[in-house]
Amino acid sequence: MHLFAAHPRLMRERTQGGAKETDMTDQICPAAPLGTATALTVPDHPRIYVACLAAYNNGRLHGAWIDATTPDEIRAGVSAMLAASPEPDAEEWA
Repeated sequence: MHLFAAHPRLMRERTQGGAKETDMTDQICPAAPLGTATALTVPDHPRIYVACLAAYNNGRLHGAWIDATTPDEIRAGVSAMLAASPEPDAEEWA
């Protein structure tokens, strides 16, 4: 019994010594060329995701991606995210 199977067009079967073999090499797809729309963009500086715990504890997801360049900028980003929280007086974050 097979737990999974590939698409039939991607598999070739051949008989060798009475046993059936499946060649799965046709499934390998080449990577997208660099500079195409499918290539991921990587920021040139570190970023972190911060989330409001008051919103989380009340069943909402609220957070923001902020630049992690200096401690002061991180604190400012966290303060701005908490100020925009859907929960009043939010002050805890993760």
